[in-house]
Amino acid sequence: MKSQIKNELVAFKCPTPFKNKLVKYANLEMVSISDIMRRGTIAEVANLDAKYKQSRNSTWLSIKEA
Repeated sequence: MKSQIKNELVAFKCPTPFKNKLVKYANLEMVSISDIMRRGTIAEVANLDAKYKQSRNSTWLSIKEA
């Protein structure tokens, strides 16, 4: 059975010095820039999940979970 997960393109612009750092560290770690960005994004989303899954005051606006 094939997985129903589909990949989508997510892109952004960044300053040249930042991209150069990404290239440097990607080469040192022998991974792609995409791997570094994916890891960072996954970690940040995990932080946001934890932040917004904490118990909230019922008078606050509710936020739909993704």
